[in-house]
Amino acid sequence: MSRTVYAERTITITRHFKAPRDLVFKAWTDIKHIQEWFGPEGFTNPVVTGDAKAGGTVHITMHGPKGTPFDQDFPCTLTFREIVPGEKLVFENDAPAPDGSVMIEGRTTVTFSDEKDGTRMVMETTGRALHEMAKGHLAGMEEGWVGSFNKLGRLLEK
Repeated sequence: MSRTVYAERTITITRHFKAPRDLVFKAWTDIKHIQEWFGPEGFTNPVVTGDAKAGGTVHITMHGPKGTPFDQDFPCTLTFREIVPGEKLVFENDAPAPDGSVMIEGRTTVTFSDEKDGTRMVMETTGRALHEMAKGHLAGMEEGWVGSFNKLGRLLEK
């Protein structure tokens, strides 16, 4: 059975964090940390459950800023396919549509390496819109991830 892909987008973002590599990696794999930084600026994560391990799944419910068009829940699922501690994460990231089908499917690879005064993190992610309404989400994908990484940077400074 073939399915329609309404849009596809791949982005790569490289960031330097003034924090040890193990701490940056832990921020991606400890659900307490994920709850603090995941999602665009202004979004919160009222629900983060699961286990970030190879074969494990983390369920995240992001909620947009109050009083905006994004003042609603945005659930997503991260299914971890490969974990090399301190070095690499590979996960599938899916977002459901209101009818329960997959609205956006994605695959993300994040690598971590030591760099002078901290950690170099490189994230490459591809998203596919499987519903027409998801095209707008892909259009804002880079802005959303940049906001997430700004929040991650602030968390790592604590």
